Amino acid sequence: MFAVIYGPSEAPHMLAKCIGEAEEKYEGFSKKLDPGLSGSYWRRCEEATKEGGKVSGHAYGTWNIPPVISDEESFRCERLNKHNASTSII
Repeated sequence: MFAVIYGPSEAPHMLAKCIGEAEEKYEGFSKKLDPGLSGSYWRRCEEATKEGGKVSGHAYGTWNIPPVISDEESFRCERLNKHNASTSII
């Protein structure tokens, strides 16, 4: 959706901006909760992030937004060619 609206070069930036704004709102809402409940929730988020392999940074981890694949057919052909080249070496 972001690629269609903003184009392939701007889409990752706009997606990151949208996620950042949503996270800011989420944090604002969590501050309105009972402090004990909010603290328990954030600790669990940190635990889950660590369980997922991330040991530092934001409680939710960090986002890795890959580049847009604007031409899927070419992308698939390129991946297939790379795969075939690597298996033919063996």
